[in-house]
Amino acid sequence: MKVIFKLIFLISFLSQSTAIYSQCWQSVSCGGAHTLGIKQDGTLWAWGNNSLGQIGDGSNTNRNIPVQIGNSTNWKSVSAASHSLAIKMDGTLWSWGDN
Repeated sequence: MKVIFKLIFLISFLSQSTAIYSQCWQSVSCGGAHTLGIKQDGTLWAWGNNSLGQIGDGSNTNRNIPVQIGNSTNWKSVSAASHSLAIKMDGTLWSWGDN
């Protein structure tokens, strides 16, 4: 009985955690080795391989967890490849990483 209770608790916890954390992203794009995401508040985040500066934080340090890129809150869309592309709400296009 304890095993069943623990299993039910674990499944409930995981499903609630997924529902809570999955709602914070407006859009996400996965590149070859890094990921870009825009949160619901319009902030830009990135994580993964950064050997070519594709994260956009001014370093070449790989990031295992999402880091906020800049402090703008008006990002509209992102696209990740070996470089990164992002469009702001005003229509300006931004690019960084492997040129």
